Amino acid sequence: MSKHNITVTIPVCLNFSSRIKYFEECVKSLNIAFQHPDIKNFKDSINVIFGVEPFNQKKAMEIIGENLNNISYKILQNKRRKGVRLNPYSLLSTAFDDMESRFNIHLEDDVVYSSNIFVVAKWFYKNFEKNPLDYYAYGLFNYMRKNEMKKRSQDIYKVVEKDGFIGLGWCIFKENWIEHKFKENWCKDIHPFKIGWDWSINYYMKINNFKYLTIDYPMTKHVSGQDGTHCTQKHQETEFDHIDLYNNEYDYNKIYIEK
Repeated sequence: MSKHNITVTIPVCLNFSSRIKYFEECVKSLNIAFQHPDIKNFKDSINVIFGVEPFNQKKAMEIIGENLNNISYKILQNKRRKGVRLNPYSLLSTAFDDMESRFNIHLEDDVVYSSNIFVVAKWFYKNFEKNPLDYYAYGLFNYMRKNEMKKRSQDIYKVVEKDGFIGLGWCIFKENWIEHKFKENWCKDIHPFKIGWDWSINYYMKINNFKYLTIDYPMTKHVSGQDGTHCTQKHQETEFDHIDLYNNEYDYNKIYIEK
């Protein structure tokens, strides 16, 4: 595994004071996850790329510098606001096209992460690096209702196939970026009724009958009901607040795909 052939992209927009708090929680949880003993060699190949919108950039840099340890990273400071579509696209393009990343883990600035998230990302990388186009993308989050938590927490190693793209933490290889047309479709509104990069990506996946592979018990938790880009406080309470991230001992060798 060559140095820095794996990237982590994180678009950052601290346009409200509440989002500064969310971002600090995000970076602190990532720092814990990067210290996991089972990802040492994997971590050595990672470079984290932050794309910071022109709001509170100095504060964002302070949070990263004070809370992210023993991991390579770079901070791209946007001179003008790129927005929720162009900022992540620019980061993904930097990763795959400029830095020649083989595998990218795309995360969000208003999400906190399980200490085991990079163990799962490593499993995706190791199991699909020879056949990356077997799936459209590889997920680190799956929606989970409150009444499902107890049952699904009894099998934290299960990976499942889905018919739709989910987001809130996902991975793709460079082959997915090009051949599954993430790069081509990201900035196009190809969905007949909806506008946005995620609708375009999901629509292309569905019309081509691709499958999305994701861990069943989520490794990420959205936290920004207040001042979120699309998430209201009510939606936050319904979909995310009840999620209890699993941060205890986790065995890489027990991860499996449900048949």
